[in-house]
Amino acid sequence: MSHIKSPDIPIDQLSLNEGVDLLHDIPQDSSPLLTHRYEQWSSILLKYQNFVDGYQSLAALTVKHLEKVSKQLMLDTQLPHFDDATQISSVQADLKANAATATTHNPTAVEDGIHGFFESLKRMTSENLLKATEFENNIQTQVLPEIKTLIVDIANKKKQYQSDANKQAKELQRLVLATTKDVSKLQESVRMYEASRTQAVKIDFRSDPYIVKRLIMHDANMQIKQENVNVENSVNDELNFEVFEKNIIATLKKNFQLLSSYNTEFFQTTMAGGMTAANEDFAAMSDMFEWGRFQEHHQNELLSNKDNTHAGANTKKNLDMVAFANQNHVSTEPILEGLLLRKDRNPVKNIGKTAYISGYYVISKSKYLFEYSSNSETDASPQPNATYFLPDCKLSHYVPKKSETGKPVRRRKFVLEGKDSTSFVSSIMAHKKLLVLKASNEEDMLIWFNILSEATGLMMSAEEERSHVVHPTSPATDAVGNLSSVLSDSTSASPVTP
Repeated sequence: MSHIKSPDIPIDQLSLNEGVDLLHDIPQDSSPLLTHRYEQWSSILLKYQNFVDGYQSLAALTVKHLEKVSKQLMLDTQLPHFDDATQISSVQADLKANAATATTHNPTAVEDGIHGFFESLKRMTSENLLKATEFENNIQTQVLPEIKTLIVDIANKKKQYQSDANKQAKELQRLVLATTKDVSKLQESVRMYEASRTQAVKIDFRSDPYIVKRLIMHDANMQIKQENVNVENSVNDELNFEVFEKNIIATLKKNFQLLSSYNTEFFQTTMAGGMTAANEDFAAMSDMFEWGRFQEHHQNELLSNKDNTHAGANTKKNLDMVAFANQNHVSTEPILEGLLLRKDRNPVKNIGKTAYISGYYVISKSKYLFEYSSNSETDASPQPNATYFLPDCKLSHYVPKKSETGKPVRRRKFVLEGKDSTSFVSSIMAHKKLLVLKASNEEDMLIWFNILSEATGLMMSAEEERSHVVHPTSPATDAVGNLSSVLSDSTSASPVTP
């Protein structure tokens, strides 16, 4: 049965009002979405593979470092050997018995003391090394291959899917293009038909709207079939991808569960468990185990041992008790020693004043005069503050100033001129110094003067002595000033104890 359309309504407008637009209402294409999702899963699995690779590297490093630790522990020469564990006293036997009753994983570690503890460390490290090697091998052979296979599978499926989707899209595009040309031709045929009705013009049969419409219906049928095939394929692809993605998640879960079990077994069961067991064994050992055995084996060598029978083991010494070679040799005893006052003329501290500094002076058998701060042999420095070789020095009596001539002469002072040879530089480069020394009384002064006279080679008669007395007008100077300033004595000194 034929159906005649109203001539008042354009045919192209009728087709748009009564049906789905053949050229514009093309079904959606979900292939770009699925292609992008393939790429996302590939990226996710690559990141997960990097994570697993990191744990494999961690396992490999653990193996490497455990091998190093094991090698160090196996070197017995690096571990100090204490006392022979077979020689255990009654005290040690009690400690060992108490340790044996404790709940331990390795009683030998407790019974053998610190060496037993290190034996436990060796065993623990060997077990950890074995498990670490197994951990690395499991990741390499059980975990990683499955992930790599899944990554390759996704890449292949994506490649095949893209190829099929592109073919379908190109075929549909070709059919839509053909239909579009037919629709354009029908529009031209209808225009020619309308013109022929008013102008009585004959049109070519190939341009007859009926013929053109049949051509459109043929091509449209091919286009719609391809569209339906594409829709059906897209639905199937989406459903298949849903199943495939479910399998990806399930595979990842299974794979990570496997990795987690290997990780837990190694780090918690093996590593942490081994450390916990070694710690419990070590904690069970008495803190006095090693020291008690040490005391027992060396009871006659330890000073803190009250039962030490070695002579003088617990006796403290003092300096009076010691003896050494040449301790009492005649050369070590001084000819004379004692306290003297030395005139100090410091231009900064004692402007316009004369001060005396107390010092301890010693004349040795080698004819040296040494100056010390005190007579203590232990508290003060053993090195002298000043040293004078007496054969190179000049000795004379002290002559008072003119202002003192009216007073009774108290012969308590004398003058020594020479170089300080304490250091090599001072003995070579330094100028001679004048030392004005003051004794506590005239008798002590004469003792010092006579001995110094002999040491310096003076030993002259009284008349010669008077001719060699140092006068204030002598041109000799010391490190501070001229001779008159050194010999002047404007202040009295405190008495010196002989």
